[in-house]
Amino acid sequence: MWLFPASRTPITRHVKVKAEANPYDPAYETYFADREGAHMRDSFRGTTTLRFLWREQDGRCPVCHERITRLTG
Repeated sequence: MWLFPASRTPITRHVKVKAEANPYDPAYETYFADREGAHMRDSFRGTTTLRFLWREQDGRCPVCHERITRLTG
């Protein structure tokens, strides 16, 4: 078992949600869709094929052209 130094751990910055943004307000639908897309780009670690397909399809389903999110699968 190896103990790695803390300097080898990458720093991950988290983006705060805008204070006025409401997930139930249709005016902010694109804002939250973009945030979800950015999160999915960063969370596919170790799944190179899924990440490649998701980027090639611009984060959309090739059949219905809806955005692919954690909720829609």
